Amino acid sequence: MTDRPSPVRHWPLPVLGLALTAVALGWMLVAGYLVRLASPLEVTDFQVYREAVGFWLGGGDLYQYLMVLPDGRQMPFTYPPFAAILMLPTSWLPLPVGWLLSVAAQLALLLIATILLARRTGVLAGLGRPEATAIIGAGWLALTVSEPSLHGIALGQVSLMLIVVVLLDAVVVPPRWRGLLTGLAAAIKLTPGIFLVYFLLTRQWRAAVNAAVGGLVATAIGFAVLPGPSWRYWTSLLFDTSRVGEPDVTRNKSLLGLLSHLGMTGPARTAVWIGLAVIVVAIGLWQARRSYGRGTPLAAVLTVGLLSTVISPVSWPHHLVWLPLAGLYLAFCPGWRRRLGMVLVLGFLAGTPLLSYDSGLPIGWAVAGDVVTVVLLIGALVGVPGRPAGEVGS
Repeated sequence: MTDRPSPVRHWPLPVLGLALTAVALGWMLVAGYLVRLASPLEVTDFQVYREAVGFWLGGGDLYQYLMVLPDGRQMPFTYPPFAAILMLPTSWLPLPVGWLLSVAAQLALLLIATILLARRTGVLAGLGRPEATAIIGAGWLALTVSEPSLHGIALGQVSLMLIVVVLLDAVVVPPRWRGLLTGLAAAIKLTPGIFLVYFLLTRQWRAAVNAAVGGLVATAIGFAVLPGPSWRYWTSLLFDTSRVGEPDVTRNKSLLGLLSHLGMTGPARTAVWIGLAVIVVAIGLWQARRSYGRGTPLAAVLTVGLLSTVISPVSWPHHLVWLPLAGLYLAFCPGWRRRLGMVLVLGFLAGTPLLSYDSGLPIGWAVAGDVVTVVLLIGALVGVPGRPAGEVGS
């Protein structure tokens, strides 16, 4: 006697039609928003990458470049030299073409992340192709129109791409090669470096070695191509956080930003921040290690991602892509996790008041927009709840 395959589950035709129509309408709105952004095209972060590299190629000092915005703000190039080397192609293309390629790459990576989350949570199990298409389309849309993702896409930011690359590296890449992409990401932007500690704590020795080697080789390439700027960056500029932005501005959603919005300043603020950050890191990594041991490595990686954003001195809204990723993961899980995930996904859609940008608020009132920081702290301290039965394919 042979086992019969499980029957394919189909939704009632009106439900399926309504779901596909809603997803299609949502994507039409996203397309319209992107078209409106392109005329006139003002993508400050992508312009900084492009113009800073052009300034360097023209004989200028990479770290002397400044882009002055209409409101008087100055935006320098804040990434390690290896990042500038990788960004060379941005100077070869017209600005609109380069930005459109950036948008396409970010949307593609969000689609890949959505498929990964769906497969590992088993939300597509037993569904027909139309139903699976509706779920993937809706999840992809939800990630895209979250405030962190859409804000980063509009700016032409690199953060989203690095976050998804680290996620894929830590979960999908075979153990033999795992960690290399994370090391390269850390040589472009420092925050992924915390995953080296995660690899060590979860006894993924090969991944930890790969991450260290990848980061060191990439940094060595930076020294070989840009020796002077590399020395200055790693010995001086790295510690000048004011180049990234002051921690007390409203759009800083890190733990240090929260303390600043509460009115703390000076050495006392720094001491409290360091003390709290050490505690948060210890608990967050412990939670990630437990989650990994329970057969939910994706939840573990999402926990470390949330941790990396909250302990960074400065976390702008486009740095918080780990939050909608964690929300969608939970929304794809059964039971109370799904309800919690839906709250997170819907609560941090584009334009949410929970991610206030208003810099004119008096000290203390800025906390109204710091709900997201509290959520990040809870996520890091409690850990992203993994799929109860373990993740599919882990």
